Amino acid sequence: MCFIDLCVKYRDLEQTRQGIETSSAEIVTIALRRTNIGQNPDEPNILDVLSPKRYTILPNTAGCYDVDSAVRTCRLARELFDGHNLVKLDT
Repeated sequence: MCFIDLCVKYRDLEQTRQGIETSSAEIVTIALRRTNIGQNPDEPNILDVLSPKRYTILPNTAGCYDVDSAVRTCRLARELFDGHNLVKLDT
């Protein structure tokens, strides 16, 4: 199983899509606090190019600077991804 961490910044979402497809990744980590996943309707949405039906999306806690915000982010991820219980903790 191939895994890619989106801590690498691509130029745009199209380049992101191409890079992940080329890598043959099956799991992609996404920093929920740093990436638009629909909370900003006027901005590009990462889920438009990375379908949760095709990839296992592994939310991470990058950008969280205390336990409360990390736990809140994990709970939001669980709701967003229909009860998915995996998360990558970043420190």
